[in-house]
Amino acid sequence: MSRQTRGRQGGFTLLEVLAAFVVFVLVFGAVLETLSMAGRNA
Repeated sequence: MSRQTRGRQGGFTLLEVLAAFVVFVLVFGAVLETLSMAGRNA
């Protein structure tokens, strides 16, 4: 198995970090909205 990094030192690229951050923000926002809705309805 040849490990071709192509300029990557085993870390994340900027695009991968941004994509993960966007996904995290969307999920976090959805959870907060759900919790606030549940709090208002209770």
